[in-house]
Amino acid sequence: YQHWFKAQKPYRAHYHWIYEPYLVLLKSPSLPLFEERLKGYGFDKNFHAFHLALAGYQFWVLPDQFVIHVNHPTTSWDGPSHHEQQWDSLMVV
Repeated sequence: YQHWFKAQKPYRAHYHWIYEPYLVLLKSPSLPLFEERLKGYGFDKNFHAFHLALAGYQFWVLPDQFVIHVNHPTTSWDGPSHHEQQWDSLMVV
């Protein structure tokens, strides 16, 4: 937070697995589409960021921009484990 707060110009953020930033993307024919088969808790946005990183996209932090996340009640997850979801989501249909 301190780095972003003091920054005067955009800076690069390096991708890490389970990276789930808010993304601002330019809509273009070369943009990898969001994989609609992904389902479950926690793998949809993570996998899309992973896909973008594999496609060579870079992630940049914009110091003059911000998003406010409003807290919501903690959800209870009664579905399959994250491991099961991940493999299920990656299966070819």
